[in-house]
Amino acid sequence: MTNKIQVIDPSRSKEIGNAENTETSLGFILSIDTSDYKDRFDRLQVYRLQYIKAGEDAEVSLIYDGELKNVDKFVFNDVGIDPIQSLTIEEFSAMSGIIVIPQVIE
Repeated sequence: MTNKIQVIDPSRSKEIGNAENTETSLGFILSIDTSDYKDRFDRLQVYRLQYIKAGEDAEVSLIYDGELKNVDKFVFNDVGIDPIQSLTIEEFSAMSGIIVIPQVIE
């Protein structure tokens, strides 16, 4: 798991996202040096935890699933792409072995 990457409009407070169904043209680029890991791992999956609506749990989405063969650097640009698979937080926690306890945004 990586640290949290919060995607917000730079003109807004880090505590406030954007309204539901508002297109923001924001995203993030994930860049990972994989040279130290490619001998131990042959696959990489990227999951997105995203709050869509205040008062509801976060959505968990698999947004990348691919091989790491002969790759020294992995770069992925998430601009809100459609997920490969959607999961509940409980399914993600059970599958990954990592307990995720997101806050509910009021």
